[in-house]
Amino acid sequence: RAEPISFIPNSSEEEVIWKTLTTMPMAMDTLVERSGLCVSAVSTALTVMELQGAVKNVGGGQWVRA
Repeated sequence: RAEPISFIPNSSEEEVIWKTLTTMPMAMDTLVERSGLCVSAVSTALTVMELQGAVKNVGGGQWVRA
């Protein structure tokens, strides 16, 4: 079993998304709704976080913590 990633958010948007996401797949629409952020902010933050290895797109628009 892999060790949980140590992730330090670089923005308030990343922090909100990190606190909202779990290891269970979550749709982008659900993330937007639960985070209170706009679609573009969530999309941008997820892209940056994915490049940092913090989150993973598991297909079908579903995201999880990496």
